Amino acid sequence: MKKNLFLLLSFVIIANIAKSQLDSAIVFHSQPVIMPNSVNSIFVEAEPKISPDGQTLYFGRKNNKKNIGGRKDDSDIWFSTLDSTGNWTKAQNIGLPVNDKGYNTIVGIRNDGNALVITREYNEELKTELFITYFKNGNWTEPYPIIFQDVDKQFDDSYYTISSDFDVILISMNTEIEPIHQELFVSFLQDNGQWSKPKNVGTSLNTPKNEILPVLARDDKTMYFSSDGYQGYGDMDIFVTQRLDDTWMNWTKPRNLGIVINTIGYDGDFIVDAAGKYAYYSSDKEMPNDFDIYQIEIPQAAKPKPVVLLQVNIHNQTDKPLVNTKIDFFTLPKKRLIASTELSANNQFSISLKVGVKYYYEIINKGFRIKSDTIDLSKNDEYTEIQQEIVYVEMDKVEESIEPINVENDSVMVVFESEYVAKDNTNQQFKSDSIAQFDLDATETEQTDDIEDDSDQSESINDVRKRNLQIISISNVSFNFGKSNFSDEAKNSISNIIQVMNEHPSYFLVVEGHTDNVGSEKKNLEISIKRAKVVADYIIRKGIDKSRVSYEGYGEMRPITYNSSEEGKATNRRVDFRITRKY
Repeated sequence: MKKNLFLLLSFVIIANIAKSQLDSAIVFHSQPVIMPNSVNSIFVEAEPKISPDGQTLYFGRKNNKKNIGGRKDDSDIWFSTLDSTGNWTKAQNIGLPVNDKGYNTIVGIRNDGNALVITREYNEELKTELFITYFKNGNWTEPYPIIFQDVDKQFDDSYYTISSDFDVILISMNTEIEPIHQELFVSFLQDNGQWSKPKNVGTSLNTPKNEILPVLARDDKTMYFSSDGYQGYGDMDIFVTQRLDDTWMNWTKPRNLGIVINTIGYDGDFIVDAAGKYAYYSSDKEMPNDFDIYQIEIPQAAKPKPVVLLQVNIHNQTDKPLVNTKIDFFTLPKKRLIASTELSANNQFSISLKVGVKYYYEIINKGFRIKSDTIDLSKNDEYTEIQQEIVYVEMDKVEESIEPINVENDSVMVVFESEYVAKDNTNQQFKSDSIAQFDLDATETEQTDDIEDDSDQSESINDVRKRNLQIISISNVSFNFGKSNFSDEAKNSISNIIQVMNEHPSYFLVVEGHTDNVGSEKKNLEISIKRAKVVADYIIRKGIDKSRVSYEGYGEMRPITYNSSEEGKATNRRVDFRITRKY
């Protein structure tokens, strides 16, 4: 009797726990839509991944005759892109060298979309099936292996996901204890380029059953995964959880994505676009083991933390591709490199950035920096798309007369000619030279006179070209309103200038101070002079001879964007640098 009562109470407790888990399931207010025939086919399509800009959908296709291994090939990576009408184009095999005769899928796409971590045929010698490939010169490079430290066995039937910065990998792999099942492990990128030995993330996520198909969202905090260890609606249900700290060991209680997503079949591979609007996943709900890809609009409760999508377009006088142009992205204040990529054939690049972080980037063409900027997202709390338009004019005469400035870690931005186009909230364009300019063939006195007379803020590109100008600028030395002191972050940028001055004894430096348009012209002129002097004195204290450093103030006369917003005013409160050469 007591035994029966105990069993009954146990059943009631388990039932209540199960009911509680399902009661907390997320409610979707829309229905999933099967992707069109341009994506899905009569073959199995699974494990979708969406590019950061939302324009390319990658997925695995099984047993297609166009796979590298033909109909016996378990999976090749295919992709479809959005056309100008918003429709998905007919899927194509990504081809060699990315695919091989092994099981090929995409584990993750880097934040700029130009690097993929993929699975390939298992390499017995290196003990890995994970590889990385980069998009360079219009093609994907030969993949090279990702090596885990202290790993002496194959990851049988493992599943992987990688952070958007490509520095953390989560692995669903078999446990070494009975009963054998799959749990989640984490590995970190080491300074030597290898990955740490995978470590079990613990009971905050893992159960005595299986946790598989992990997928990190762009925020690197939200993870979707499939499990049969939590109460669900079918064979394998999809759950969502949030990472609580940087140990990657502590996570929120997983929530079931609900009956709209989870069916009596096998559901997984849930991935959300950077905008946090749509999710893509694979399911065999129509026919067992015949997987297709679905799209669904997701509710707020299932969304990851927001990110920011930065899109940069660089225009030149011919609109021809700017070859040998790369973009390096860093986090601040430690200036950790998170992406190094090439400019696309149409002179564009985009990258997804996490909110709550400050970033710094450099665009370098043929050894010269043509743009650098700081992007402060420390206070952002919603998805935002930022678009920057940069006009870059190359001049053969100037390029031939100046040797590149090479700095091992940091380099100064060098622009032969530059004009930036900004937009205010009325969507009107505002043209302005990014900083003061000077004639390479002029004397130092003539250069100063030229700047004093240069008050035309709407000068055309052709006018700039005729003046044979070289420009050097650091754009993130900015100031608070009415203040002349600058931040430690700004010192990081000024160090670039100091390094260049040390390496080029024939260079002379003019520090130029600028303000917004708040206050009187006289007061702003005084403040701009103070700002320039503070920076000049700092550079002199760092060892540059005072005979090579001078300073000037221009007040509110030379804005580089509208003063109609607080952001625009903050941008105009700055210091620019003009470097001349002694002949």
